[in-house]
Amino acid sequence: MLKKRLPENINWEKYVLRLFSAWCLTAVFFNVSGNGTLALDFAAGTSIFSFLLVFALNFLAASLIGFIAAKKSPRGDLAVLTVGFSLYALLTIFQAESWYYGLCLAALAALLAFYALQRGALTLKKPVSSLKKWGVIAVMFAVFVALVGGTAVARLKSYTSPNYDFGIFCQMFYNMRKTLQPLTTSERDVLLSHFAIHISPIFYVLLPLYALFPSPVTLELVQPLILGSAVLPALLLAKHYRLSNARSLLVCFITLFHPAVVSGTNYDLHENCFLFPLLLWVFYFFETQRWWRLSVFTLLTLAVKEDAAIYIVFFALYVFLSRGKPRTAAALACGALAYFLAALFLLTKYGSGVMSNRYENYLPLGGSLADVVKNVLIDPGYVFTQLFIDKDGAYAAKLLFLLQLLAPLGFLPFAAKKVSRLVLLLPMVLVNLMPVYPYQYDIGFQYHFGVTAFLVYLSLLNLADLPKPTAKKFLAAAAAATAVLFAVAAFPRSLHYFSKYNANHDDYAVMNEALDAIPEDASIICSTYLLPRLCQRDEIYEDWYHQTGETEDADYVILDMRYNYDEYREKYKELGYTDIRIVSNGNAQLLCVMQKPE
Repeated sequence: MLKKRLPENINWEKYVLRLFSAWCLTAVFFNVSGNGTLALDFAAGTSIFSFLLVFALNFLAASLIGFIAAKKSPRGDLAVLTVGFSLYALLTIFQAESWYYGLCLAALAALLAFYALQRGALTLKKPVSSLKKWGVIAVMFAVFVALVGGTAVARLKSYTSPNYDFGIFCQMFYNMRKTLQPLTTSERDVLLSHFAIHISPIFYVLLPLYALFPSPVTLELVQPLILGSAVLPALLLAKHYRLSNARSLLVCFITLFHPAVVSGTNYDLHENCFLFPLLLWVFYFFETQRWWRLSVFTLLTLAVKEDAAIYIVFFALYVFLSRGKPRTAAALACGALAYFLAALFLLTKYGSGVMSNRYENYLPLGGSLADVVKNVLIDPGYVFTQLFIDKDGAYAAKLLFLLQLLAPLGFLPFAAKKVSRLVLLLPMVLVNLMPVYPYQYDIGFQYHFGVTAFLVYLSLLNLADLPKPTAKKFLAAAAAATAVLFAVAAFPRSLHYFSKYNANHDDYAVMNEALDAIPEDASIICSTYLLPRLCQRDEIYEDWYHQTGETEDADYVILDMRYNYDEYREKYKELGYTDIRIVSNGNAQLLCVMQKPE
């Protein structure tokens, strides 16, 4: 007997899509009804009959939606799959809190976007108008600032922002508003200029705004505004390369929501945040040959910090090798090197010197920055041995860092037709991969803002060379990966700080009342998380750094008793301080206010 043949005109694709949709939606159902999954014993406690029943119902629902949406096009089926996948990804991102898990989801999201574009499901019927483009960008900017800025404020209000690196800037701006000098006592436990540590005159750009709103909250909100402003030069670069409005929007989305951008704000304000928009402006003004504006923004970039010259020198090298403009390259390089040498002289003679210890793996005992350069030139093989290992000799941290930077860009930085463009990757090698200083290759810190600008620029250069269909697929995949990894970087962190503030709101109100009662002209020694609240004064010190300090006669000592500060309390009692107020919530001590008798 001949077997009956299956009809050849069955659209198997749509049934496969509906099966995956049903699987995702079923996983969402059990995740929500079971208050989370991702546990070994979860499946053991779930009936297979219940699973199959829910799966069948979801399959029927997905089939109905797909049928109603379109009988032949996969648009409806892909829409259901996208919704199911997105919901499951978002739910489990909160539970896993793992970059490795996030990268797996990002790869799946990129494949889904690539496939959807291949099947024509993401094709726009009408071009995106300029008005709609600007409207969407405005919404994206507002969402970015609200989420990142709101999280930063919640972090500050819940007493989680420390002296390093936020309290020092709070006190510095207080003194800048008062005397125009960037003075601090909390940075090195003695009165000095912050510019003795890092030369960052760019901070004066923020002084007028701070003068109008003199509060640490202003400083928390200004950083996402600075970072978010990078969307404008990114958009102009996309327009310069003649990308359509739709593709330009994807570029803007990737620029704004790249996980490195939001993760770099994990530890409050830092001058490095200026590097992201300023370097993109430098690239734009070079591309459009607006030389005076290029000069101005190059100077602004150098004003961020003494080591910002590195980025300009590498850009000059690119201009020379890839663009054939030796005069422009020479002007950029000579100007940057002159600025760096001047800053090096000032820091060495009048400040604390350059922080060459971050390259300690290239420093012989008692060595200097010159020894680092000598090691790199004479023994390049040693440099290659250091590129992918951390301080403990492991490889995972730097490889993860590379994936976090490159995956949201769809690895476009490597799609270069001109090998000379790869020079733009050298800042990442020097700044992030060569050192074993752990924060340099940690996406949670601020040492990658300049490098991220280079990677966005390199991606745009390469994107402009790709055929339009290929460019669309790369951008769609990159945007999908960016969305997932932004969720990994932002949402668990935001939920943590918002939840912490709401759960302990009454405690913080009591702490605020006690700290606000301290006289404004009093000198203070306090715990690190209290310092930003108390920073509006001439003399304030962090207790941890002040243990061996010479100034033991501050008017008040205020200890954060949420943590183990009993040892410090006894120390200051031995120095003559007495408890004048214990702040508690009825169950536990929150603050200990001590005063030294006159």
